[in-house]
Amino acid sequence: MVMVEGARHIVREANPAFCRLIEKTQEQLVGKSFDELLIANDECVTLLDRVYRTGKPESHTGQQELGQNTVFWSYTMWPVMAEERPLGVMIQVTETTQFHENTLAMNEALILGSLRQHELTEAADSLNHQLQKEIGERKQAQAEKEELAAANQQLQKSESLGRMAGAIAHIFNNQLGVVMVNLELALMDLPSGGPVSSLTEALQAAQKAAAVSGQMLTYLGQSHGKRVRFDLSEECRRNVGILRAVLPEKVALEVQLPTPGPVISADANQIQQVLTNLINNAWEAIGDEGSVIHLAVNTVLASDIPVARCYPLHWQPQVSAYACLELTDAGCGIASGEIENLFDPFFSSKFTGRGMGLPVVLGIVTAHGGAVTVQSEAGQGSTFRVFLPVYVEVVPPQPEKTPEPLAISAGK
Repeated sequence: MVMVEGARHIVREANPAFCRLIEKTQEQLVGKSFDELLIANDECVTLLDRVYRTGKPESHTGQQELGQNTVFWSYTMWPVMAEERPLGVMIQVTETTQFHENTLAMNEALILGSLRQHELTEAADSLNHQLQKEIGERKQAQAEKEELAAANQQLQKSESLGRMAGAIAHIFNNQLGVVMVNLELALMDLPSGGPVSSLTEALQAAQKAAAVSGQMLTYLGQSHGKRVRFDLSEECRRNVGILRAVLPEKVALEVQLPTPGPVISADANQIQQVLTNLINNAWEAIGDEGSVIHLAVNTVLASDIPVARCYPLHWQPQVSAYACLELTDAGCGIASGEIENLFDPFFSSKFTGRGMGLPVVLGIVTAHGGAVTVQSEAGQGSTFRVFLPVYVEVVPPQPEKTPEPLAISAGK
């Protein structure tokens, strides 16, 4: 199975079976045009264009040159639509080389009559085995296609809910702003005593409500701060003293911050919020018994970022190197069934305090083009890694300077 996107048919996903079929790794396929993978197969390219344009599924069978061999492939293509607009095409490719070879061998045996009965039986068994294998692969491919379609539908639903939640949070923020301004004006005009206490409580409640809606906007990636370039290690080092001051005596914070550290382009206040929320999460996991929290910063290649338990789902790296902010604790750990819900707003498990901390972390990181990975087991502690794109300044090419002629003076 292959998922391609857009009119240029850029490969976005390919399952292991297709990678084996075309003798390439997924990393070699993703980002390439599917047309480049087909050698001298204009019919298939034309079919792919037609499915994308018309939105109607089609099938095709033909031969393909793969290295020194000629193979027979069967294609089935389905359009992937969103609001009646084509996004891409889902392609099922089945190799039928062995099926054709066995069929030809069997026909030749029947025509020439040169095979004995047991040879015919063996050929029939081989053909039947191949047919069963192809049927099994087709059923598996159909199941994978349905799974991808369900995932695509869920993704569209999630995006729709996100837009709705963002609109509601904006409306709440605007209305709460009006409430707070009028309460502040009322407090300024009133003498001390009387209803001042009640109005103050109302103002504080409105401020807390505005903070929650602001956190929701951050979770949805709709809170944009001012981004500047800074050293991630240095930024963490500036906050270590404050973090240690608020931690309980039994909880120690150990750091490993290289100098210089990786440079990122981000909102420093939001990165500080990410660090604080992760520290609080580790502290809550440790509990009253006390332990050590490890904070480290390093640089990793995009290819080294694990795919498992990486959020947001279906995230793909866009640059070659990422800054990694790593928090490790030896706390209670997280059960495998709960990890998928960690970044849901207001999700909580055994202990309290998990309202919007981790969802806000994911929202900030996603808005910066990064990702978060989780490594944890119940009773074995947890490791959260935040990956943010390393800032690389593009230096424009400078025009070549024509060397000035050397001044030659006469000898004395």
